[in-house]
Amino acid sequence: MSQYTSLLSQLYQKYKKERPIEMSESQFYPLIFTFPPLLVAAADGIVDDAERQTLAYIAKNLAFTFDKEGLTYTQMKKLAESYVAEFGFLIDNHKRFETDFLNALHEYLLENEEAKSEIKEMLFASAEASDGISDVEQAAIEKLSHTLRLD
Repeated sequence: MSQYTSLLSQLYQKYKKERPIEMSESQFYPLIFTFPPLLVAAADGIVDDAERQTLAYIAKNLAFTFDKEGLTYTQMKKLAESYVAEFGFLIDNHKRFETDFLNALHEYLLENEEAKSEIKEMLFASAEASDGISDVEQAAIEKLSHTLRLD
């Protein structure tokens, strides 16, 4: 088992202890990848309607990738709703989870360099969702880019 696989699994178990979720481990993993854009969306202290719509769009796209695992349309729709709920929870509780989520993602990115550009794109998409990138959002992007070594 690789370092990041072990970290992801441990994070899933820890998260489930704090927050009972009806999500398999594989369905939980996308939360780790979307955590940095959540931090950017919440950087200014307000997640506005445009940012919420962007996050709902991301949630739907994530959920509908599970059609390959045999989920029905109704199950994928419910999973998208679960992602939206978890996004809200993570935004409200980001300080509690930030270290664990970013460490797990950092380890993943060490072995999956190609995913860095996708993470960076999500950071900018999250920031641009409403009226361009604010100074606070830009600072959050720079901090996350440094922490995750996206450059």
